[in-house]
Amino acid sequence: MTATVQPPPAADPARAQQGPGGIEQAIMELVPLLQQLGRRDLVDRATAAGARLKRPATIVTVVGEFKQGKSSLVNGLLGHDVCPVDDDLATSVITLVRHGEQAGAVVRRRVDGQPTAEQIPIDDLQNWVSEQGNPENERQVERVELVLPSKILAQGLILVDTPGMGGLGAGHAAATTSFLPYADGLILTSDSSSELSANEIEFMAEAAALCPTVMFAQTKTDLYPEWQRIFDINRQHLANRGLEVPMVAISSQLRLLALERKRRVLNERSHFPELIASLKSQVIEPARANARRRSADDVTAIGGMVRMGLERERELLAEPESVARSLAELQDAKDRLEHLRGPGARWNVIVGDRSSDLQSSTAHHFRAAMRTVSRELEERIEDLSSAQDWDVLSRDLQTMVGDVVTRAFLAIDQGHQAIRGEVVDLLEIEVPTLAVERGHQLSEADVLSLWSGKPIEEEATVKDRFKTGVAGIRGAQGGVMMFGML
Repeated sequence: MTATVQPPPAADPARAQQGPGGIEQAIMELVPLLQQLGRRDLVDRATAAGARLKRPATIVTVVGEFKQGKSSLVNGLLGHDVCPVDDDLATSVITLVRHGEQAGAVVRRRVDGQPTAEQIPIDDLQNWVSEQGNPENERQVERVELVLPSKILAQGLILVDTPGMGGLGAGHAAATTSFLPYADGLILTSDSSSELSANEIEFMAEAAALCPTVMFAQTKTDLYPEWQRIFDINRQHLANRGLEVPMVAISSQLRLLALERKRRVLNERSHFPELIASLKSQVIEPARANARRRSADDVTAIGGMVRMGLERERELLAEPESVARSLAELQDAKDRLEHLRGPGARWNVIVGDRSSDLQSSTAHHFRAAMRTVSRELEERIEDLSSAQDWDVLSRDLQTMVGDVVTRAFLAIDQGHQAIRGEVVDLLEIEVPTLAVERGHQLSEADVLSLWSGKPIEEEATVKDRFKTGVAGIRGAQGGVMMFGML
């Protein structure tokens, strides 16, 4: 009976590539057939392809130094004054904004070490996400999730408003960098009062290696008459660094005023339509296209496997004398598969050797960098004479350690991709019929969960506090090395 079952028309590669509707229809027709054939493995794969096609969100994170217009940009995109932007407020925790029919806010934090989620009024947001309302994140907020009815969010966009990064080298920068692999796009904000700093340009270069699309938004054009000159200088700085990124100069105040008064001219002068168009063409549509492509490839591959299997079965029923030859080919294929799965396979040896090399190299450079940090701070500690000096040293400590940790994670990611590419090349040579996906996906890891320094006691002397902080830094080596081994 199975010889009479025909692959559905949707399994045809041309039809599977026609668009979301064609792929969805192909999956709907393919799943019942796979269930009929008892191919549970392929049912799961087809279902995953359908889920990928209906991807719920495209994540765009907004980053920058303190008071550079990040929250105002988010408000401008949303068309609502949601994120706190007063002059005496600074964002202190990550805020995620997504679409929903009913507006609401949820605070995710830790209480007595246990994760909790609490509903809060949106009007109370600044008491949770700002440095004034939640100094030094004393409430242990991990993130705040906002749900808003918004036209731009309804496209599947999730906006991430991050804390100011104070020089783009401090601990916040490392935490933000660790989040970038999970984002589809990044917008770096810098206001029109001055040109981009060397740290900002370097951060963009690092972000471009981790995030598919990096954009630059120069904010507060309504406050600075010379914004165009600064914009041209920034364009040249980025070009000199080899960064070709979408750039736009915007005014969030003009945007909100235009929406309030329904003035199209004001909206155009705010340049937010340009920013939204860039987001759509550079981030949202490529993310959707990538999801469609991967789903279409899966449907095509599944349909091809089903077709080949059924055609082979029909040939065997038509020519019984070929059964022995087919069984021998099957046994040979099983033997080759068992070899590939065994510890002696070449790809397995390569993974082991390259992983060991990567771990050793990362450990060497990380420890060397930490020794340099320790030496420099030990020299500076002797000159401390006031609490203000300690605050400066503490910020410098965060900056240096954040940079070292970021470089370590970047080296691990690049090494991981190199190992993966080498294994793919080897398998394509040894097993030409094996289709290996070359997509990019990072292992999930949270820098902050791996790096957790000891708290500094108020009563301790300056030197004691310094030693305690350095001990916490040295403890970071174990966390980073654990990630490397994983």
